[in-house]
Amino acid sequence: MNNLLVNSSPSKEFFLNMITKDVTVESSILDLIDNSIDAYKREREKTKQGIIEISYSIADDFFSINDNCGGMSKEIAVNKAFRFGNERNRDAGTLGMYGIGMKRSIFKIGSNFVVESKTDTDSYKVYMNRDEWMTLKDEKTNDDIWKFHLDDVDLSFDNGVHIKIEKLSDSLKTYLKMRNNVETLREKVRNAYRELLGNGVVISINGEKIHYSSETLYMASFLKPYVNTYNIGRNNEIAIKIIAGVGDPSPKDAGWDIICNGRAVIQKDRTELTGWESSYDLEEENGVDEAFQGKIIPAFHNDFARFRGYVYIDCDDPNQLPLNTTKDSIDQQHFVYQFIFQEMRNAMRYILPKLRRLQETIRDCKKESKIPPNEKFQEQKVTAYLASEKTEFKLELSEYHATEKAIRIPLSLDEKTVKEWKIYFQAETNKALGEEIKKFVQERLITDEQL
Repeated sequence: MNNLLVNSSPSKEFFLNMITKDVTVESSILDLIDNSIDAYKREREKTKQGIIEISYSIADDFFSINDNCGGMSKEIAVNKAFRFGNERNRDAGTLGMYGIGMKRSIFKIGSNFVVESKTDTDSYKVYMNRDEWMTLKDEKTNDDIWKFHLDDVDLSFDNGVHIKIEKLSDSLKTYLKMRNNVETLREKVRNAYRELLGNGVVISINGEKIHYSSETLYMASFLKPYVNTYNIGRNNEIAIKIIAGVGDPSPKDAGWDIICNGRAVIQKDRTELTGWESSYDLEEENGVDEAFQGKIIPAFHNDFARFRGYVYIDCDDPNQLPLNTTKDSIDQQHFVYQFIFQEMRNAMRYILPKLRRLQETIRDCKKESKIPPNEKFQEQKVTAYLASEKTEFKLELSEYHATEKAIRIPLSLDEKTVKEWKIYFQAETNKALGEEIKKFVQERLITDEQL
């Protein structure tokens, strides 16, 4: 009996179609940025500021991303970086998971590419066009050759990686032609890398820098955010921080954010993904209260427009993060997310009823012309709470005593009268004079009531 081996290797055409079919243009661009961010993290001590510049032109048929984040060695390029998938060993705290992101992104964006890299010891370029690569065959076996060209070249830019992709794909061209899509991309980059923007990293798209204002929560003597810290995994190697509290009354900004190794993967989520119900079984008017009485999480409601929740997940091994393969969503079946999901719901069970009482109190204060509790709030950056291990959520409205809202009444007097009244009331300043006039009127009203 002959013992034969059956060829099970994939065709290049099938393989490329398979890995690029379901990944979006946005995810592909973010994947390339991830590579620069990971390099910056490795070289943070040398590269004080990581600069990542994205440029594109449909007319000139190119897309490029350049960074000064240290570059990659030739050894890594030859043996790891350009392989379609590689071993699990990764640099601590990075986002590279499967060893497929850069190549998938390049072929999603276009057909021809040049990757130039410069380090302290190496200077080279890797390049290929898709048509040539698809036809590369071993002369003896006729098997596909899964390799790209590499040449040593003298590069004049700072240590880093420059990628240029030409012969752009139809999907990228269609995407970039829509102005709304470009604005959406800026917003996604702004949110995804907000932990690093302004904190060592500068990202620009076609020369326009992307800025991000830090997320904030409110605090007061009667209000404190919820903070809890967990370490899970076989050796407690996965660090989790959950922070939740009160923000501005903006429904579009409410919900949960999930940040994995510094990259925000889920943003402002108010769906079942992060523990909210999809709808009420009861009428809208009393559905929220009934939901709380049954100890379930209600669907999002405008009374929860102030809710802000942040989950930080950090692990040296990115393969243990609960990410999907395109890093644009969460693997809901992952044991880490199963744990986090329950903790997010536990936090909401306690916080959401108090938020509803807060909104009711604010409405009542406005009706009664009293100062609402939110006017006593003070902002604090969310990152300020990362050092806290645990803080119980506090929103004790019983500790807040609403006072009558003061109304300014304009009063115009000629200069002579002001001087005379200051002498009469023994007031040195205009403000003191106003207080004395107020006191005088109040005393007269009391006197009149007694008559």
